[in-house]
Amino acid sequence: MSPPPPAALPVFPPAFPPCLAHPRRATGRILVLGFAASFLLSGCERAVERYCALRLAPAHYSVTVDELTPRTQQRYSASELDHLDEHPSNETTLGLTSAKSRSEAHITLHAVGAPGGGVCVRPDVSLALGYAGLRVDLARELRPNTCTYNQVLAHEMRHVGVYRSFLGEARTTLEAALEERLPRSRVYRFSSMTEAGAYFEKLQDEWLSPASLEVLDGVAARQAEVDTPEEYQRLSGACPSDELKLR
Repeated sequence: MSPPPPAALPVFPPAFPPCLAHPRRATGRILVLGFAASFLLSGCERAVERYCALRLAPAHYSVTVDELTPRTQQRYSASELDHLDEHPSNETTLGLTSAKSRSEAHITLHAVGAPGGGVCVRPDVSLALGYAGLRVDLARELRPNTCTYNQVLAHEMRHVGVYRSFLGEARTTLEAALEERLPRSRVYRFSSMTEAGAYFEKLQDEWLSPASLEVLDGVAARQAEVDTPEEYQRLSGACPSDELKLR
């Protein structure tokens, strides 16, 4: 997964990025470290890039995932479960597993004054992924330790397992996207730290955060593979002695 850069975002050639011309104010979400005074040196841009590359550590990316522990409850009746926003079907259900995609990104900028003016920058990016509010709802009509209760709970725990496994896949996908979009060896040059902060804030808001949520939302297709007609047919006949049936 490698989304193209936003149209409004400046794209620099990989050899050496030019300074930007119109500074913008950066917010506090971008942390700036190690800004040194400008040096009274001169030289071609490649020489400046080599100079900065020797003084800045390569970019670092960290993608972490939450440990998912669902909350199981019997707060709703089967009829109420039918009308929850997370439930797209009009059919009666005795169980429902729900969660919301969660992505939290932070970018720290490491900088050094560039010979001839401006600053050189490399970013550290941390990205935390998860599914917030993971919850398993079982209908109030289900009596614990009955056959139907156990069957419905086992089915919903399969959905929990899908969230867990997909989260690992999302981590791998986004690690690859960061490596492609922000090569570790690349040096960024700006006219000021204000300019640098604005650039990376925009990259975070217009690419990294929405792209992360888009990847996480892909779990819906995997969840649909659990709720097959064959699975519901199996469940409907799993407990012939119980009065409640899963349809």
